[in-house]
Amino acid sequence: MDIQGRMKLNKLKILLIDDNHNIRNMMSTILLGGGVSEVRETASCVEALSLLREPGGWKPNFLLVDYMVGTLNGIQFTRMVREEIDTPDKRLPIILITGYFEQSVFIEAMAAGVDDLVAKPFASKTLIRRIAQTIDLHRHQGQPAPQIAGAGQTR
Repeated sequence: MDIQGRMKLNKLKILLIDDNHNIRNMMSTILLGGGVSEVRETASCVEALSLLREPGGWKPNFLLVDYMVGTLNGIQFTRMVREEIDTPDKRLPIILITGYFEQSVFIEAMAAGVDDLVAKPFASKTLIRRIAQTIDLHRHQGQPAPQIAGAGQTR
């Protein structure tokens, strides 16, 4: 990845949601090795929503969520984020990670507000590239690029 691509990633605080501990470890290693600033993991969408709703708590600026993850799946989670967490001027980028890449899953995910889907298994470079592309897409759609939460940038 070029220097400009790494600069995009070094500002990311990614919340990774997957119920498989080994997958979370592998993806965290890929993300941190690819230049992502910070990765936090959770095994459930319910736990992730609690984290996102917590006032004054740690706030990610990018979400990676598995499709089949506990009682609340990644598409249901995305709908809740879009309805409850996002604001008119700030939309969290979300990539759905799935081993179920049927057309119906794709259509449902996009309708829920997922920015992109990545099919399992995936190459490390593919995941990093798709994250960078999602950041670019947000910029082109008038959304601010993900920033590190600081003064005046908390959610």
